[in-house]
Amino acid sequence: MPVPQKNDWKKLREQYGVAQNSVKASVGAKLEKFHKIKKRNTRDAVRALCEVHGALANWRTYLGGKKDKPSQDFYKDVTEMQKDVRTRIDKLDEYLQAQKDAYKLTLDMVLKSKRLRAAFRSFLAKEYATENLDFVVDYLNRTDPNKLFSTYIGDNSSKEINLPEPIVSKLKSAQKAGLKLSDFKDACEHVRILLIQDKLPDFLKDPSVISALDIKIKTGFLDRWLN
Repeated sequence: MPVPQKNDWKKLREQYGVAQNSVKASVGAKLEKFHKIKKRNTRDAVRALCEVHGALANWRTYLGGKKDKPSQDFYKDVTEMQKDVRTRIDKLDEYLQAQKDAYKLTLDMVLKSKRLRAAFRSFLAKEYATENLDFVVDYLNRTDPNKLFSTYIGDNSSKEINLPEPIVSKLKSAQKAGLKLSDFKDACEHVRILLIQDKLPDFLKDPSVISALDIKIKTGFLDRWLN
């Protein structure tokens, strides 16, 4: 059941013949506010839904003191609406906590997790930058030095990475004497810094991280139920 709209509240009132009395701010106005801002900012959406919940409670209190009280069915429907709104507040809070947890991730934590590493690679694929992650992973997996060079550094390499000239020159010189894995240490550190500074912050804001963390909120969660 989606978050109720302003018209849903209007129909409910009309169904039970309840007048639109002002109680600080009407439920309809709060619902309208929520639906205007829901996709702009998750925290604002939580606040707006809390206001809806509060407005519903105000209505119940206000109508409870009237001589001509609405029917019990009306109160039942209002209670269901409150429960529905409360459920969505809790889900948004869960989503925000998941985001908070995601922001604490480091590159090393991402690399150690198969799910997170796969999600990071998919994210980098959108920016045509998977070779940077692949290079770091291959280096950490102790891939043969000559293969590392031919794949990422040498002329006509299939996954050429962008390295400063001094690092490239050093590797080319080392190639003549016989490459060792330790020769790639500076190159790996340079690429790691690029990933940490330029790519990781944006990745940690992506919904795919939350899915990769195995939290029961999937990619597109907000869009599905906020509509």
